Amino acid sequence: MKLLRFLIISIFVVSNLYGQVLVQIEKTNSPKTIKLYEGTILEYTLKEYPDVWRKSEIHEIIPETDLILFDDNYHKPEDIAALRFNRPVISGIGKKLVQSSAVWFVYGGLASLTPEYNMSTSEMIFGASVAAFGYLIRKIFGKRKMKLGKRRNLRIVDLRM
Repeated sequence: MKLLRFLIISIFVVSNLYGQVLVQIEKTNSPKTIKLYEGTILEYTLKEYPDVWRKSEIHEIIPETDLILFDDNYHKPEDIAALRFNRPVISGIGKKLVQSSAVWFVYGGLASLTPEYNMSTSEMIFGASVAAFGYLIRKIFGKRKMKLGKRRNLRIVDLRM
C-alpha cells in the first residue's frame, strides 16, 4: 500500500515539474559555466554595434529557433559580442569609502561649530581623497566585461524532458 501511494505521488510530482531552458556561457577547456535564466537582467553589446551597451531582461529563451527574447528585441546567441556583469563586492567597497568620507566631513563640520576645533586642510584633503578613491574603484573595477568569441561561447541549453 505504501509503495502504491509513493508511486502515485511521484507520478503527480514528476508530471508537474518543468524542465529548464537556459543560456550558458562556456569557456574553452573549463568545466565552469555561467548560467542565465529567464528573468535575468543582462547587459550586452551586439556585433553590429560594439560600442552600444544595452540592458534588458531575458523574457523567453526559445531553443527551437535558437533565439533569446529580450524586452525590446530578440537576438541569436552568436549575435552578442560581449557581456558586462556587476561586481557587488568591489562596488560595495567603493560605496562604503564614499559614505565614510561623507561622514568624515559631517562630523568634522559639526565639530568645527565648537570654538575648540577647526577642521584643517589636511583633514579635508584626506576626506576628499578617500571619496575620490572610492568613486574611482566603483567606476573602474565595478563591472566585469566578458568578450564572447574565441575562448568564450554563449549557447542555449534545453534540459526539458
